[in-house]
Amino acid sequence: MIKISHFTYLRTSVSGIQAQLKYEAIATRTLCYWYTRCFIPLQSRQSKDLVCAFFREYTNILSTEFSYYFSISKSLHDRHIVLLRYRPLCFVQILFLCYARLAYSSPVLLVLHADSSAEVLLQYSKPLSLLLYSCEQLLMHLSLRLTKGIVCATLELSRRYKIFKHQETYIYPNGILPKNAYHHYVHQSKTPDIVFTASSFEPWQGLDLLLAELKIVDIPLRLHLIGNIPSKYDKEFIKGDPRIIHHGHLPPDQIASVYAQCTIGIASLALHRQGLSEACSLKVRDYLCAGLAVFGNYNETGLENCPHYIYSPLDIRLLHSYATKYLRISKGQVLSDSLPLIDKAQLCSSLHRELSATTYQ
Repeated sequence: MIKISHFTYLRTSVSGIQAQLKYEAIATRTLCYWYTRCFIPLQSRQSKDLVCAFFREYTNILSTEFSYYFSISKSLHDRHIVLLRYRPLCFVQILFLCYARLAYSSPVLLVLHADSSAEVLLQYSKPLSLLLYSCEQLLMHLSLRLTKGIVCATLELSRRYKIFKHQETYIYPNGILPKNAYHHYVHQSKTPDIVFTASSFEPWQGLDLLLAELKIVDIPLRLHLIGNIPSKYDKEFIKGDPRIIHHGHLPPDQIASVYAQCTIGIASLALHRQGLSEACSLKVRDYLCAGLAVFGNYNETGLENCPHYIYSPLDIRLLHSYATKYLRISKGQVLSDSLPLIDKAQLCSSLHRELSATTYQ
């Protein structure tokens, strides 16, 4: 049986990524040759973690980068396949891929979760963003040339980055663990409760579009917002509209309590701002695991046949109609219908079989 190592580097704690890696580590315990590690600077440590390897962060960024890649290079000699989460604008990553290709027979596959060039454009202001955008396109091209294959979260990413014939391509959607399912309660109110969750409401979440709809449509609902809302949003309207409840950041047990009140969860509403029309969101799977239907205006990889993922342009009246409809549908039904499509153990097993069946050139 092949050995697989999956490595991720984070400069700071990112709860969604760390949760997904934790789910993977638990789901692959029966696959005794699968090793998942997330490297994160020591000062970001919050508590003991199943997958995090904490290491010293140097004052010099390059020293920190080299420390990470030196750490994972030790795994190349005894692993058959290395999965490496791609990092935008990382020159040291190119050096590592060159070294791995020349010194070891273990194939390194890049794990892609987003359009990195579009992320760079959003992250920086002009004219710097245009310069970094060009740099990132070059770095991505070089990285793809040096790797033996790509593991993509969505079909759209696989089509976009499959540019060399020698590349093997795999689809590996996000997933959850069934035992992480929230408790389900019967909704008592006739007014539908809707939840919109994000660690931070960045532009691609589309909160501004939803608020614009609420300003012009007087319709009875309760909108729960969980996460940080940047100052650029109309906070006066958020505070003043009795339909909107901003909870801020919440721990998992309190998120579960909010989800228990709701019938529908909102996925990202402006993914086009990242240059994407397809995604594979952990948030969407958490909604479904909590028995919530999901409303989104983009394609969700792996949920094409899910009856409870509602693909539609943003329309607050339509959203209200669906939220009202799900007052009459049990959360247990939503969960049981969705679980085969989002179970992390099944997704890991499927990828493991595909990797095992591949002969790399």
